[in-house]
Amino acid sequence: GAAILAARYPSARVLAVDSSAGMLRATAASAAEAVRIVGGDATALPLRGGSVDLVLANLVLPWCRPDRLFAEAARVLTDGGALLFATLGPDSLQEIRAAFAAVDDRIHVHAAFDMHDLGDLAMAAGLAEPVLDVDRIAVTYADVAGLVRDLRSVGAVNVAGGRRRGLTGRRRWSRFVERLPRGADGRFAVTVELILGQAWGRGSVARAKL
Repeated sequence: GAAILAARYPSARVLAVDSSAGMLRATAASAAEAVRIVGGDATALPLRGGSVDLVLANLVLPWCRPDRLFAEAARVLTDGGALLFATLGPDSLQEIRAAFAAVDDRIHVHAAFDMHDLGDLAMAAGLAEPVLDVDRIAVTYADVAGLVRDLRSVGAVNVAGGRRRGLTGRRRWSRFVERLPRGADGRFAVTVELILGQAWGRGSVARAKL
């Protein structure tokens, strides 16, 4: 994302912020010189207030408190600066959730905020005029290994408090795979509910009046 922004806005100063050292190394290896690599947390950005014109948060919200991320975006954005984000909605991976529910009573898929709650949180954090939309995409797989590769490639791991602490076990895993609904071609589909949102910064002067 940082590399694409740098190419789209060649005169801009682009900061790639991440708390993962591995992601920062990958970005440093592939991004242009215009991209500066910064270690930091999305809910405690190492940036001055009112210093950023655009915040892009792509699939960040599933891994942090949305209210805190929105509050940090409101703090660092200039007056009229934009927050753009994409995140997963509560219907994402519903097929995985249902298949595991037939196997055990543990949490295997994280909960997610819906579109309306995210809009309310953005407003409460001091952002202006949030606009959100939702789209649902069905991604099909020939085998579960392909799904697991995709989930791991975006850093998706189960850290829910109610997750199973031990190994899943071959028998339990086989029962989960059998429960996945498959079409006539043998493939199974996984729902991705994609929430796209934007909101605007009010600047430090406007926030001081709230």
